[in-house]
Amino acid sequence: MTVLTRWVFKSSAVIALLVVAGACKPDRWSESHVAGTGPSADRPECPQKWDSIPLRESSRAGIYVVPTSGLAVPGPNTNIPEFHDCQRFIDSRGSEFEALYAIFAASRLDSIGDALRVDSSLWTSSNTSVATVSPTGVVTAVSLGAATISSLLPGDTLPAGLVSLVVTPQLVPDAPNEILVGPVSAPPQLLQLGHSVPLALSAGATTKSIIAVAQIYTYGAGYAPLGIGRAFSCLYLYFDTSRALSARMVPADAGSVAPPCRDAVNPNAVAGKVLTVVRTKPAQVSSDYPAVARWDYDRRNRQYHIGIACGDAWCEVGAPGKDPFTPTRTAAYDPSGTPEENRVLRVKGWHDQQNLAMDGSAAGSVVPSGILATVVPHPGLGSVLETTYRSATWVLSGYVGMDTTNAIPGAVKAYKKKFNFDPVPVRLPLSSMNTLSFCYGKRDECEIPDPPPGITGCDDSTLGIFFARVWWVKIQAAADRKVMYRCTTRRGDTGMSGVTGVTAPTARWRWVAVDETVWEYCMSHYCCEVGANSSSEGWLQQ
Repeated sequence: MTVLTRWVFKSSAVIALLVVAGACKPDRWSESHVAGTGPSADRPECPQKWDSIPLRESSRAGIYVVPTSGLAVPGPNTNIPEFHDCQRFIDSRGSEFEALYAIFAASRLDSIGDALRVDSSLWTSSNTSVATVSPTGVVTAVSLGAATISSLLPGDTLPAGLVSLVVTPQLVPDAPNEILVGPVSAPPQLLQLGHSVPLALSAGATTKSIIAVAQIYTYGAGYAPLGIGRAFSCLYLYFDTSRALSARMVPADAGSVAPPCRDAVNPNAVAGKVLTVVRTKPAQVSSDYPAVARWDYDRRNRQYHIGIACGDAWCEVGAPGKDPFTPTRTAAYDPSGTPEENRVLRVKGWHDQQNLAMDGSAAGSVVPSGILATVVPHPGLGSVLETTYRSATWVLSGYVGMDTTNAIPGAVKAYKKKFNFDPVPVRLPLSSMNTLSFCYGKRDECEIPDPPPGITGCDDSTLGIFFARVWWVKIQAAADRKVMYRCTTRRGDTGMSGVTGVTAPTARWRWVAVDETVWEYCMSHYCCEVGANSSSEGWLQQ
């Protein structure tokens, strides 16, 4: 392998921005990479594709080989930004950022997930006068008392899962929205009389051979809580020999191309760290789980874990505890919301939640802001047609909620100034949160007022094309309803333009060299990046 000292992109990774004729000149935050591997003012830190990370030789210590075959065959999920995630991790003290970690969903995650389905189980209750259970595993408390719910996989004679339930008359504090049922009986679960809760079975036939579900890359030394090593690591999801749903993180060793991430293997036989898996499947929403992978931060335990699609459910891998601020795990189904609104809130993978960054005390440094922010896509985002964008129409695309309970001094003001975000929680209706809308066109076509004197970052003339059609974002604050305008950058992989059936109209935070910004799906394997260009100031409508 040739030694490379620059960043390498396949030709299919060239970025194209739509304009009237051809490609318009993007902001300085284009995806072209400069010499060297460190972040710079001209390049976001996060790789857009799994194969856009630096390729290196293994001739000396600390240099690692890229698994040349990637995740089986590199495909849509690994090459389209909204399917994967990239963050700089916060240290165990919760006060500083450390190395950057990128996770890429396997190219066949949707079909891999089919092997992880456990919903064909037969459910029974030991005492139907106390608790009943539906064919899909929804248990309902009928009267005070105790009961055992069991599941039986087709062809098995022994229960695949058991859970003890105690029905109580009073409201149970922090009552679960779902109960995990594994091959070993769990401690008794409390359920309020008259309430129902879905059971999520975590058991299945022992997995014989399966390829990795995700690939991880880091610029740092690794992350011990998740078993992530230096450079590349691979994640397996599988049913172990006890039929429990489990995960295994397998680092690729220095100087060798390890089997993980390349070929189908027996996950019970490979080395690596075994991680817990919590499988979540809300019963009130459709089985619509995008084949994506996400980082999640549990700020109570100051530890990261992985969220990833696993069949028709969502799996949290290596979660140390229940984060009280994660919408997926705590937000109850709200009958006042539409089914689509509940879907993007209850099903993790559509939305993203991170502890945002802000400028530190030292020049050029960034620190955790203490703001736990959630970006949620508009439920109808995937149905927007290209003709709609081309007609200079504002398209409602997403919503932002901010939990500022632990915000450091100046953090709320900083994000209000940059993005016009008011500190409002995740709530329904979604339109009551901060909103994001996109428009593609000239300033007058999108009816955008002129910026105040001194703000030129979104001036058409600065893009080198007079009266150019460009991408804009309109941010409306939740509380004061003021509107901010910014220009934005649309990124995508033109090599995926002929791929169908793999769109994921999701939203997430993306780390850039100076702080974090919003990624929003904006049709046909493209993402719109909001406000990453530090020279592109936003301005409020007067």
